[in-house]
Amino acid sequence: MNVRDYQLGSDTVVGLLRNRPASIRERVEEVIAAGASLSISAVVLFELS
Repeated sequence: MNVRDYQLGSDTVVGLLRNRPASIRERVEEVIAAGASLSISAVVLFELS
């Protein structure tokens, strides 16, 4: 199995927080189930704070 790491952008994080579109959450759940790691950059954290 080839597991990947994903760095989420601000649009993706906002989509997750708002659960819109639902396809974003579904995809994130799929990659987590596959054992992938998710992260956000300091820039995204700053943009969202």
